[in-house]
Amino acid sequence: MGVSDIDGVIERNGHFLFMETKREGEPLSKGQEIMLTQLAKLNPSRVRVVIVYGDRTTGEVAGYQRITEKGIQPRASAKAFEVAFKKWFKYANSSRRY
Repeated sequence: MGVSDIDGVIERNGHFLFMETKREGEPLSKGQEIMLTQLAKLNPSRVRVVIVYGDRTTGEVAGYQRITEKGIQPRASAKAFEVAFKKWFKYANSSRRY
């Protein structure tokens, strides 16, 4: 059994965006992959899970991957992350709580 954590979470009106951060080239451990995929399965309409790649010191994002109930999706650009984050926030912000 291993121990894992989540680097960041944002909640908005009962919607959750969970973020795991990695430096360029830093892989997920198998335990992290299992945990994050299981987390994504909880309630796909209210839970979003992403891996954000970049520089933790400067906060610069180099790209991201979404994790869904089907597993890790292909990597996308930093710009795509910005668009996806804004879309998630707009959706969550306009939703009613449970």
